[in-house]
Amino acid sequence: MYLNTGKLGIGTNTPQTALSVNGSITCKEVVVTMDGWADYVFNPEYSLPSIEQVESFIKTNNHLPDMPSEKDIVNNGLSLADIVKQQMKKIEELTLYVIQLKKENIELSKRIISLENNNE
Repeated sequence: MYLNTGKLGIGTNTPQTALSVNGSITCKEVVVTMDGWADYVFNPEYSLPSIEQVESFIKTNNHLPDMPSEKDIVNNGLSLADIVKQQMKKIEELTLYVIQLKKENIELSKRIISLENNNE
């Protein structure tokens, strides 16, 4: 253990943050405080990207929009708070896409029934 200028290092003599651990940590729970959350995705003014835009981004970049790439994670690590917030944003966007698909499915079902009734 090493303490220098208010920074605590465990397994390291050069702590870069308030607590730097060079090794694994085992605990029962971690609480991460956040500045904001992704619920803005459900606001009517939120511009949900089209699924075609998402597909195009994935084909070009090999990762989801607004998510770090593998290279970024390998080089810089990840902020647990940021990644959880971004994952929640993606879950909320996926929920909106599922709702859109459900509405389209209902409309298509109505059209099929109408076509079947017209052919009888």
